[in-house]
Amino acid sequence: MRDGTKIAIRVTLPADQNKQPDFTKPHPVILIQTAYNTGFAGQIADMAGGPNPEFVRRAYATVVADVRGTGSSEGGWQAFDGIEQQDSFEIIDWAGKQSWSNGNIGLYSVSYLGITSLLGASTQHPAVKAAFPMVPIGDG
Repeated sequence: MRDGTKIAIRVTLPADQNKQPDFTKPHPVILIQTAYNTGFAGQIADMAGGPNPEFVRRAYATVVADVRGTGSSEGGWQAFDGIEQQDSFEIIDWAGKQSWSNGNIGLYSVSYLGITSLLGASTQHPAVKAAFPMVPIGDG
């Protein structure tokens, strides 16, 4: 990040004909930002921040990032603050510029992660083409 903080990111790419990650062509990207740890979440379900196998099967690259101060990311965690929003912009920017990315980013997830999708969308980064936050907040 701009201040030198390292953010843990896990990338899952669609497979090529040899069942290896396909680096030969750019893919649209689904970004999921989690406070639940990319390693743990990836073991239990995409709802907790792991890559959704349907996205990968349909040729989307999936980028899962531990938000600042959570999981394997450095820094201090302050839920939904301006720093987390700026980090979203920088992660979107990074993902859109990778050789395996076609520059089109979708934001997706549930609960806390749904709120991170809203934060990412609010940055108005031009690479963000869609956001699908599910149950980002409850009433009561």
